[in-house]
Amino acid sequence: MRRLIKWVEDRNYEVVFKCGVESCFHDEEKRIYIDLKLSEKNQLYTLLHEIGHLIIFEGKDKRYIKQKNMEKDKRRIRSYVYKVLLLREEIEAWELGRGLAKELNIWFDEEEYDQRMTKCIKTYCEFVIDPEQWEA
Repeated sequence: MRRLIKWVEDRNYEVVFKCGVESCFHDEEKRIYIDLKLSEKNQLYTLLHEIGHLIIFEGKDKRYIKQKNMEKDKRRIRSYVYKVLLLREEIEAWELGRGLAKELNIWFDEEEYDQRMTKCIKTYCEFVIDPEQWEA
């Protein structure tokens, strides 16, 4: 985990471990928050995922910028386009995190990582397919 924290700090971001916080990447604060209530393994997997968001943000991917602009308009958050972009980013962040772990030679149980990823992605899939959350 230390190598990942250093990797984040080398990019002028901070990793904050805090009990009960929602684990997330916060580009404006230049922080990654990780919930200490998670098991140590899930903290690692979640950190990898949130670093994936950092990698996407650093790349200034046009899809990411479009999605961020859509978030300012609460009506657009309910749009199908926004939801698909969000789902795509979430999956990509998990894969980028996996790639970084391999690049840095950080051992992790890939089967457990996939289970954690699947559990998290499932919540986004439910959000995307819920017709009550859609707007034309």
